[in-house]
This record gives sequence, structure tokens and C-alpha cells, in this order.
Amino acid sequence: MPLHTVSGLWIIILTLTSEFSCSGEKSYRNKNEKFINLAVSTDYVYIGGETSLIHLNSSLKPIKTIKQLDLQDQTIQYKNWLLTVYNNEILIECSYKFKDEKFDELSRCRNYKLDLNYFDNESKELKIKQPSAMRYVTSTMENADILMIASSSCLIHTSNENCNAISSYKFEETLGELSSFVYVTYRDEAKHVNFKTLFEIDKYIYVLFNNFNPQERHSKLGKICTSFTDAKYCPYEDTKIQCIHNTKVYTDAQDAVSWKGYIYIAFNDDSSSVICRYNLVDIKAKLKKSRQTRLECPYAAENNYFKEDVLQYSGKNYCFNKSTQLCQGMIQVPCPEVTDDLVGFCNNHFFGPVQGKLILLNDMIIFSEDNSVSGAVVKLGALPFYNHAVIYAGTTTGKIGKNLTGRAQTGINLKNENTCGRSQQVLLEPEW
Repeated sequence: MPLHTVSGLWIIILTLTSEFSCSGEKSYRNKNEKFINLAVSTDYVYIGGETSLIHLNSSLKPIKTIKQLDLQDQTIQYKNWLLTVYNNEILIECSYKFKDEKFDELSRCRNYKLDLNYFDNESKELKIKQPSAMRYVTSTMENADILMIASSSCLIHTSNENCNAISSYKFEETLGELSSFVYVTYRDEAKHVNFKTLFEIDKYIYVLFNNFNPQERHSKLGKICTSFTDAKYCPYEDTKIQCIHNTKVYTDAQDAVSWKGYIYIAFNDDSSSVICRYNLVDIKAKLKKSRQTRLECPYAAENNYFKEDVLQYSGKNYCFNKSTQLCQGMIQVPCPEVTDDLVGFCNNHFFGPVQGKLILLNDMIIFSEDNSVSGAVVKLGALPFYNHAVIYAGTTTGKIGKNLTGRAQTGINLKNENTCGRSQQVLLEPEW
């Protein structure tokens, strides 16, 4: 897993300051570059920008800057869209060509050694139809190292030309080709979702996204298994998620982190922000119920965003009979994919992506504040310890606060952390 990755951000004015020192030497400032992604290993910090890849040491002193230019045409630049450290051993970097506001769909991906003195053969199997927010995570699936990407526009692998929303790719320490592994495809190339984050808990990778319709704004939490046995089937499901605070309903999720059986999700609207807690036991139960309701006989619903979840067995369509707890068609057969609490969903052979409609609700509020005080909360981070975790929150005005969870709830104090009496401006805005 990457030690730390922040993606999809413009950092307009950047000051990175060591958490344990107020020395002016332990900071890095750059006003000449637009920064998109940040990745961290034990010894290094990496920044992927619009025109360069920047390498810093752990004290934030610059080591080198690699200009991302085309070898044949120096006026063509490579803009970073993916940057992550895997297993504290390699840096994975992907970028696409652009010149005069025009871009080349075909991307270039590289595996770098952590000192950036060497990269393996380039991979050119991924295409992006339109620059958009990308969220990604590294994991292990079927004993293979994989890179999973959630794309808010079509991400295409050259082997099949599918319009992928969520896709994963096998990779080795030597990059070579990125082999397409498992994917969830968009139903309509013009109807996409806005992915906010991916994170792994146990054998699942969870995804958080919201839609682009301001008149009917909603968010969904989904999950994909990493421990299934047949890669041609995609065990993906999701359901709606909301947060209620003082009778007010929040539907626009921004970011999420997890710690010891809980998921913490930030929501905001035009006037206020909240950070809400969800119990994983409740989430699993609600997803199961939502899955059963979605596939219940008579089965006639359609997915809104992702390609269909048609139940098929020997060429016959099936639906879920709640009374018998069986999949019903020409015959009735067991379908643990719908009923099993443990491994059934991960070994499904009946259906693809299941988009549920039941609503997940929070069990606790750990922060709430009017946006006029500190700005809207848009990013979360978690620093885990044995018996507690520090939840960090970042706002659109550049303020950062923290909360100790697992101990007495202390609340989040949003301020400019560790500025040592200096004004520190860090503006974090969605890139696209």
C-alpha cells in the first residue's frame, strides 16, 4: 500500500513544513509550478506537476527536478495524473502529453526507483478520453500486485477499448505492460460520476463518489473484492450514503478515511461542513440488504451509471427470491453471492456491478461548522496509532485541523497548523 498519496489537487501557493520543526530551512516553496499529486515514501517526498516531477528528501530539501518534456518536441509537455509509492520500493508515475491546451489521449506510465535515478520500460496501454479527477490505490489481488484506478471520465486500456470507470492492472517491479485485470465500465460514455477517494479495508477496496447533477445531488459508497477467484467477473456493489446532523441532511461527500471498524466521511454544502462516522458492521449489513432489494424479483431495474447487473445462469436470466433465498429463473438455484455474509459476494458468478438504492446513515458526528468560519472541508487524512487515530481535515481556505478518535472526542480545531507565528497559505482546490 502507498504510505501516503494525495491526488487531484491544484496547490496554488505551496508551503510544505516539517511537522516537528519550525526551522525556515525545513520548508519547500514553489510558485512557478502547478502541482497535481503528492506521494511519500519513508525517505522521500514526490510531487507530480503540470510540467515536472519533483523529488524532495524527508526534510523537504530539493534533490532533483525532472522536466517532463517530449524527447522529439521540447514544446510538448507531460502532465502528471497519477503518482503513488508502492510497498516503499517503487514510484509509479503516469502522465499525458499536452501542448497549447490540447492533449494526447495515450498516457505514459513509468516505474521509478525511489531515488529517481532509473525508470523501467514505459507502458503505453492507458488512454484517457478527457482529463478528469483520478483516484487510485495499490493492492494485491489473486496474489498479484495491482494498481486500481477510479476515473471520472473514460479510462481505456488499449486491449479492449472499454470506457472504464474503475479498473485494475497487474504490474511487476519492472513495469513492462500494464495488464488489464478487472473493471467496472460506464454504461454511457457521456454520463460519468465524480470519484472522491479509494481506500482498502481487509479484503475490500471501497470507493466514494457523487454525481454531477446539482438538482439531484447524491453520493454513494461502493466496494470491490480483492479476494475473488475468477477475474472475468467483477464483484462490485454500492449504495447511497448520507449524513444527518440536527435534522439537516448532507448528500455531497468529499473525502473518507478509515480506522478500526469505522469510516469517517466529510460532507459539505453551500453553508456548512460535517465529518460523520459510519460503523463497518452497519455498512456491510446495509450493502447486503441493498443488494437483495436491488436484485429482488421481478427484476427489471437498470443501473444509472455502470453497465448492467443482469443475473445469468446457463443463458437464462435470474432474479433473487427473498422468500426462498434462492435465485429464480427456469429453475431455482442457491446464490450465495446475494445471501452470504462472508465470501459469497466475492465469488459471484451471477452478476456484475450492483448499484443499490438504500441509504447508509451515520452513527456519530465528530465535527460540524459553518463554512464562513474556516471554509468548507474537502480533504481528510488519518494517522493511525495502536489505540487511537488522528483525523486531519483540510478546508478550501487552507486551514487544517485534527481530531483524536478512539479517545474522548476532542473536536476538530481548524487552523493553520505549525506555522510558528508565520502566515502559511496552502490553497487546496479540486483540479478539474
